[in-house]
Amino acid sequence: MTISLESLQRSLMDAVFDEAALQPALQRFAEYCGVPIVQLMFADGDRNLLQSSFSVEIDPEMAAREADFQAINPRVLAIPMMEEGKATRDKDFITREEMDRDAAYQELILPLGFGYFSGVPIINSADLTAGIALHRPLSDGAFDDEEAARHERAAAACAPVFHFIRHVDNLQAKSALAFAGDTVAAAATDLTGRVVEFNAPFEALMRKGLVSVLGDQTIGFDRSAPGRHLARCVAAGGGRFAFRLGRDGDAPWICTVTPAPRLQGAMPHANGLLIRLVPAAEPRPLDPVLLEQAFGLTSAEIDVAQHLFSGRTIAEISPLRRVTEHTTRSIVKRLLEKTDSRRQAELILRLTPFQVV
Repeated sequence: MTISLESLQRSLMDAVFDEAALQPALQRFAEYCGVPIVQLMFADGDRNLLQSSFSVEIDPEMAAREADFQAINPRVLAIPMMEEGKATRDKDFITREEMDRDAAYQELILPLGFGYFSGVPIINSADLTAGIALHRPLSDGAFDDEEAARHERAAAACAPVFHFIRHVDNLQAKSALAFAGDTVAAAATDLTGRVVEFNAPFEALMRKGLVSVLGDQTIGFDRSAPGRHLARCVAAGGGRFAFRLGRDGDAPWICTVTPAPRLQGAMPHANGLLIRLVPAAEPRPLDPVLLEQAFGLTSAEIDVAQHLFSGRTIAEISPLRRVTEHTTRSIVKRLLEKTDSRRQAELILRLTPFQVV
């Protein structure tokens, strides 16, 4: 049965919503191009692999070594010179004699059966490289111009799917920040920890020079230790640590790293992390929606509850709200009744689970 370009596009789009459909889609791509192995690849701006999937089962131990050779793999090093939509082959960046001496070819590429290569980047920007590569043994010979052209046609048919995936990535980062809200300094990252979106409170810390987003490091603090802790949390897919911004006497902060909310069915690489920075000396804001749902609190009661939770007294709250102390005491009384609390200390304990995460 002849495979059409339209069917290649449909099968790859199916894989966006069903990970089990990815390998069959790549197998169809391999059949169309007449090669034994097809590779789908996503990498960040520093060429760190976000995802590498194949049309056939690969020795897991050998495949796991792919990332180890990233820094010296000639095929990876050639990515900046590759043109979107155009096939790049081994002959474009390495000679046959150099292949015989190159460590990546001898220890990884050739043992995997990836003798000759044709790679078409569909997206090759400063922050993302994504494309499809063809591989076959040395005994099958290098890819000729006709085969490269066929590869380019197949990649062009699948280009809309790649741009859709990128849109999903951007949407996910925005949804992660929406989940964090705008009361906590937060940033959404890709799987390597590279910041792709941040909210206004996070930007305010950047403007003060307390936090910086760097090209070779996710987030820079004033000290090296927080950077190491953050890298550990990113590698583990989550975690928490305390740190200080600025002078030694400043109050500590808590950094929480969690998996970002994932859009159902997106490809494995379309997944990132949510980083939240909260002053440890100050209680986190209370979630007004949860308070209304749990206790039926009014906006005035929620406002007073937030002030109490922040450690303010009735005498301090009243001028801030431009009301009398009598009015504030009446609201506090209603808060105690609605939360089934006997005193303010008990009220604070009942409010603690309703902090913004």
